[in-house]
Amino acid sequence: MYKYLFFFFLLPNFLNAQSYFEIKSLVKDRLSKHPLPYVNIGFVDRGVGTVSDEDGYFELSFSEKHIQDSDILQITSAGYYPLRLSKRELKSVFDKTKVLYLTPFTNISLSNPVINLQSNAIHAGKDEELSFSYYEWNENTLPGSEIAVVISEKYRRGICNIKFTVGEHYADSSRVRINLYDGIMPDEKTARKLKSLYYTIKDNHSVVSLEVNLEDINADNALIIGVEHIEHFGNQEYLLQFKTKNDVEGTLVRSTSQDSYQTIPFITPIFIDSGNNLDFTQEESSNQKSENYIEGKVFSDNVPLQGCEVRVKNKLFSTLTKSDGSFAIRAELGDVIRYESLTTLSEEFVINDKDDVKIHLKPKYDRLEEVRITGRSSDYGEEELNSVNGMVKRKQIGYALYTKEKEELNKSAVSIGELIIGRFPGLIVYGPDKSRFKMRGNSTFTGGDSPLFVVDGVPFTAGPPPLDINLVTDVTVIPGLNGTTRYGTLARNGVIIVNTIQSQFKSQKPKEAKNPFSLLAQGNDYNESLSTYDENLFDGSNFIVKDSDSYKSARDKYFTQIADNVFNVSFYLEAFQYFYDQDKDFSFSILKALEKMADNDIKTLRCLAFIYEHKGEYLKAHKLYKRIGVLDSQNPQSYVDLAQSFLEIGEFKEAFSLYKLILDNRIPQVVFSEDIQEVAVTEVKHLVTKYKNKVDYRDLTPSFYNQASTLDSRILIEWNDPLSQFEVQFVNPDDKFFTWSYSLMSNPKVSINSERDGYQTKEFFLKDALKGNWLINLNNLKFEENTKSTSNIPKLIKCTIYTNYGLPTEEKIIKILDLNDIQQNTSIASINL
Repeated sequence: MYKYLFFFFLLPNFLNAQSYFEIKSLVKDRLSKHPLPYVNIGFVDRGVGTVSDEDGYFELSFSEKHIQDSDILQITSAGYYPLRLSKRELKSVFDKTKVLYLTPFTNISLSNPVINLQSNAIHAGKDEELSFSYYEWNENTLPGSEIAVVISEKYRRGICNIKFTVGEHYADSSRVRINLYDGIMPDEKTARKLKSLYYTIKDNHSVVSLEVNLEDINADNALIIGVEHIEHFGNQEYLLQFKTKNDVEGTLVRSTSQDSYQTIPFITPIFIDSGNNLDFTQEESSNQKSENYIEGKVFSDNVPLQGCEVRVKNKLFSTLTKSDGSFAIRAELGDVIRYESLTTLSEEFVINDKDDVKIHLKPKYDRLEEVRITGRSSDYGEEELNSVNGMVKRKQIGYALYTKEKEELNKSAVSIGELIIGRFPGLIVYGPDKSRFKMRGNSTFTGGDSPLFVVDGVPFTAGPPPLDINLVTDVTVIPGLNGTTRYGTLARNGVIIVNTIQSQFKSQKPKEAKNPFSLLAQGNDYNESLSTYDENLFDGSNFIVKDSDSYKSARDKYFTQIADNVFNVSFYLEAFQYFYDQDKDFSFSILKALEKMADNDIKTLRCLAFIYEHKGEYLKAHKLYKRIGVLDSQNPQSYVDLAQSFLEIGEFKEAFSLYKLILDNRIPQVVFSEDIQEVAVTEVKHLVTKYKNKVDYRDLTPSFYNQASTLDSRILIEWNDPLSQFEVQFVNPDDKFFTWSYSLMSNPKVSINSERDGYQTKEFFLKDALKGNWLINLNNLKFEENTKSTSNIPKLIKCTIYTNYGLPTEEKIIKILDLNDIQQNTSIASINL
């Protein structure tokens, strides 16, 4: 049966009516005419898909705007040829038949194609470890969603156990399908399914193990093993967590049936146990790791401290604390651990035992009154929010509500559901096209539980009206019964207030321009005469070759001095620079030696990546960014660095896919701040502008089609040390300047947010700027402290300057600066527009 549903709303002229299609059908075996259970149905790479039920029945709905006539509906099941129909073919097909048929690979039809749901090959045990990183499915997860890993060749021999560990599980039971695929071919959208087994998960914290003979699996390419969401029963507030381990190759995920895989870097939830060899795709087994690592938590004022550097003194082992203050670092009894943060006093402690360590650091300052993180503010600086009674001060409200500006919502959304999913506590967005809504705590998913939508002051009881989300300016969610004060019983399930730029219900206060280069402030005349930064990156004070009269003599001195500089990063970098012009192969071998020494030190590895990029060695830098991500998989900067690195090595699809995950905040246990997302938005616009034929950008909102080439220049500032404090100054041709600080004293909000949110990147633009010569200056705000520091790791600043941004004539220059060499405000670059 095929239905064409047309909805029309009498709305303001900026809202558009949309057409919706709904398919309800059965899938059967063409030969036996038996229904086929759990068949994957969906439009290829359009995020619209489902799985048929046990009787082969399915429903699929989609908007005409989202699915084009050329889009392909694909229907697949293990052991059957796929059925592919374009959208324009659907009506003629369903005019002839109410049932869809799949043809088996052989002439022998399967009379009972369902494999036993409780296969003896699968068994469960308890997992006693309750603290872990995880990937999760929830109420918004669609049937056909899948997590998967690629199995390396060395584990494709004999009988193996495929294991995954369940964390929290909120449901009576969850039915999953374990799929074994022939690996993805270069020109194929989906992998060929070789075998499937079903399992019903019932317990929390359980280990599921599948015994399979991989030699019986005839995979011509890489073998992929996936766990697919089929259905769940019972509890409506669904949650299923998969425990993860760090992995350089990452996890393949797809959001529904017939979507291509996307890669989430640095984690994997599925492991291979081949005999006694358990592969966590890391160098060490879990037992070895627990023996060599110290675990603990860091607090300040009894609150977990995120972003604190934990370093083994006189070794190249370091890490950063996670959001709960936890850390794990390779160390031994007797080692000295140094704890350092922007906002606390540094401390050093000797490891006397390997029990969980708890460290309490003292704040540097009693109060940081200048740090005020506010929403929309009134003229008096007090936060104002959009309540049921209009704009009021937060302290006058008396109940909970949540307001987010457009910039804080999901930037790659194409519907109101996609715009707000995952952004508000207690709000559940689910169903086809993310078109259904529910406040957490209601008992059912029926229409009677839907919250009231209010668009520009107009209530809508049947869900949100179709609207152009590019016009949305902010969204407010009021949970519970609080909205009934204004809207009566219509608001008994909560209220979602949407304002647009055409709203007649909002105040018309002009907003302050956000262009940081307006340069209209008084007292910003530039009259300094600054020294220029020496392009010779390192001063040679660590690698002493003054008396060397030949290349051979210098090499001999290098090897002689290594013993006294084993953990001195500056020594290796200065030696690299000294030999670079004479013997590039030898100079890069020096960096390679440092890589091995610093394999567990994030700050040093990022320093090395900067050097490689400066020299145009992007593949070498890419390898390091992957390693950093494994070491620090919950740090947003790790993902931004990897995405940018994909661009540099020409892997545009991988970069585009990762940026979309960042914009949608779909990386497990990682929250990308507005600063990080702004960088991602710029990069996506740049991709669409310059490499449009290399990426599928159909799901992006029209705002991403604005060409990046409207910018005169883009300046990207990155730093390897979160504890650095510096100031960047831009001077225009009229000698007016603008200053941006990364400093706890002069710009505490930026510094604290950076440490808390895990980013060391800031971008600036010159748009419609004055023509002429622009100067970029840099000042080290902690020069005296840096010179007294015992650290031998340089504090590097990478300044990337783009001109003709997005055009075929685009040019890029990378400057690398050692902050320790900058004593005062120093000119580091100029841009001639």
